[in-house]
Amino acid sequence: MPNPNILSTLPEAARTSEVYAQLVESDSGLPVFSFLYNPETLAYSQTTVYAPTPTAGSNVSALEYLHSTAPTLRLENVLVDTYAEGRSSEPIVEALQTLSRSRENNTLAPLEVTFVWGTRTYGPAVITALSWEESLWLNGEPGLLRFSLTLERVPFPESPLQGSATPAPPVTALTERQQAEGRSRGTQWLQDNLVSLNPQAQSIVSSRNQQVVTADAVTGLLSLQTALGRTLGRIGTWDGRTFTPSGDLTQ
Repeated sequence: MPNPNILSTLPEAARTSEVYAQLVESDSGLPVFSFLYNPETLAYSQTTVYAPTPTAGSNVSALEYLHSTAPTLRLENVLVDTYAEGRSSEPIVEALQTLSRSRENNTLAPLEVTFVWGTRTYGPAVITALSWEESLWLNGEPGLLRFSLTLERVPFPESPLQGSATPAPPVTALTERQQAEGRSRGTQWLQDNLVSLNPQAQSIVSSRNQQVVTADAVTGLLSLQTALGRTLGRIGTWDGRTFTPSGDLTQ
């Protein structure tokens, strides 16, 4: 029996079906790979790096903290079964190989992607390892295979707000109450327009505990952020009376 004191502090999460994992382009949020079957496991690993330094009078070295790595995500033995339907699984592997290769005749690095599965996201990241095993074939074409994929985090791309035109500030700075009203208006707009949002924004908005709406007192700018503080884009502007939506977060 689980500890009820701990269980009551955890956020509720609905059981849903037919929510399939995908990889989206981190910059645009556009889907670039969809999973035929959802992963059976998500394996994360993270390392904290220390440097040993000699300690006088002891055979136990002191450990000097250097840095902590970002978690690495490993998808193990993801099923691809098209044998019974008489279809080849080869294009699925080829799509993953394409995401692992350089672009534009080796002038650009492989595409940065984000793993999205319902409210779960991981990225931006790059594919650092890809392997697969075939076991059934249709006239030489694979009909049953399992692939393993390793994703490693990279720094967030430049915020969509950088380089965007700065909205005209309100005549007077917003009060705390007006800022709260603006956050409420922005949150409601996100819920009302959920189906029109890009995949990353949809994922964050669908998970209320991951969504942060900010309101700037000086510019009136309403922004959508993740719980980790990454800005996904502008929701719109609020001058204390009128809400003007932005197209930053729509598909």
